[in-house]
Amino acid sequence: MELIKFDGIDWLVLDAHQCGADGKTLIIAKDIIEKHPYNADRFCAAWEDSTLNAHLGGERFLLSVEEASRYFPDNTARIANFQGLPRAWWLRDIGIKNHAAYVGKNGEISTHGYRVDCAWCGVRPAMWVEL
Repeated sequence: MELIKFDGIDWLVLDAHQCGADGKTLIIAKDIIEKHPYNADRFCAAWEDSTLNAHLGGERFLLSVEEASRYFPDNTARIANFQGLPRAWWLRDIGIKNHAAYVGKNGEISTHGYRVDCAWCGVRPAMWVEL
């Protein structure tokens, strides 16, 4: 995967749509940039209503389970570091009960998820940009 520097962060290029002047490129932070709960309270919120979505702002988002599987075809490719060590990172899909899906430190996707109010899971934002 191609690596670029944008906003002072190393980003991996996941997908590029070359549609004339409106060409967009999907990028994801190479590493986890911070740890943050998916939602401030314990009750599950859809991605659109989550405090993590509000924290990231309008253009940045988390990958879905499907996108993480498509762009990172195996567990090794999905491993991301925080402060030099492999750590888990959130996905935007809801798990069961008050949980959100995530990628474990070993790169395995958990659709069962982890409690949304826990701050041990990392944030690996993605966004569409014009390069």
